[in-house]
Amino acid sequence: KLQSISLTKDLAWVMGLYVAEGHIIGDGEATQWTLGAHEIKTVERLREILSNLGLYNSAAICESVNRVTVSSTQLTRLMRDWCGVHANGKKIPNQILYHVNEEILIAFLQGYFEGDGHHDTTREKLSAKTNSQALAYQIQLGLARLGGISSLQFGKRPPKGNILGRSVNFNNYWRVECTDIGILERINGVRPIKNPREFCIPADDAFYLPIEKVGIKSYTGYVYNFSTQSGTFCLQNIVTHNCGRRFGKALALDTPILKKGGIWTVVGDLQIGDWIY
Repeated sequence: KLQSISLTKDLAWVMGLYVAEGHIIGDGEATQWTLGAHEIKTVERLREILSNLGLYNSAAICESVNRVTVSSTQLTRLMRDWCGVHANGKKIPNQILYHVNEEILIAFLQGYFEGDGHHDTTREKLSAKTNSQALAYQIQLGLARLGGISSLQFGKRPPKGNILGRSVNFNNYWRVECTDIGILERINGVRPIKNPREFCIPADDAFYLPIEKVGIKSYTGYVYNFSTQSGTFCLQNIVTHNCGRRFGKALALDTPILKKGGIWTVVGDLQIGDWIY
């Protein structure tokens, strides 16, 4: 029986693997991880950590999968409350995403990518797919906290498909992709041989990316205004702000701005012909 538990790197790894491959059985009687029968090392590590926590666990191979089960209401409650249930409701706990110790976040992401991730060694790219839009944005934010930029893509699936001869329902998905050398090294433990092309300018508190397209969309409905003390807020991991000085007035002369070549200056020091981002 689980009496108390501390948030360690091992537990964070177990939680990451749960978000990728875990689910709650019934009304909360047990927690189960479903892994491939070939993922022997992952199963062994999972069972070792669970045993070190004092949790009895069992493993059973059925067809092509290996299921690890723990009958602990305390662990089930922890996974459900912190990490969510069902594919569309999985998430990174704020206790991990914003933990002061980055190693806790790294361990969680290592567990997650070990379950749902793929490392393309040809293009040196780390990727993962999830049905949870919120989780996709959290993974992107978590990678950014560790100093790496990543991209998100939305993909559509047919409503139904066939797996191992069984008809199953499919959901649309979000794909997270990252080619940052530092992230690949910290998550996989191996430094990539190739240096991928950089497509952003990193700063201390954000990544600056080029605008690819500006368009117009038709919209009918209510429009709401977000106001913060600084006028800046984060929406879907994009740091944005209200429209400068109201009614289109010019930016203040002391507003920081990024020039071509990665040089920071202020609006008041710009010269004719300067390129800015």
